[in-house]
Amino acid sequence: MTCKKYTVTTWFHPGETLKELLEERNLSSGKFAQMCGLPEEAINDFINGKTSVSKAFAEILEKNTKMPAKMWLGLQKGYDTYLAKNTKKRPWSAAAL
Repeated sequence: MTCKKYTVTTWFHPGETLKELLEERNLSSGKFAQMCGLPEEAINDFINGKTSVSKAFAEILEKNTKMPAKMWLGLQKGYDTYLAKNTKKRPWSAAAL
């Protein structure tokens, strides 16, 4: 039996995943921010794709969503790779190089 290989053609920022999760759980970004011990602005920036998942933030997300930090980091890595290959927008700044 031959297995087909599927390739993801579009990646979404991991903030989209968090947004959907909060909607499913009827949680506001403000309430979730309180649960995480973070400012609401930090959660909103993430949901809106303005910030990325760091290791520390992935651990906070894992604790408060019960979804593994490795998953959040994997979503970010996939999104960053997609941007690097398919757009002129880069997930890093020139200063970081």
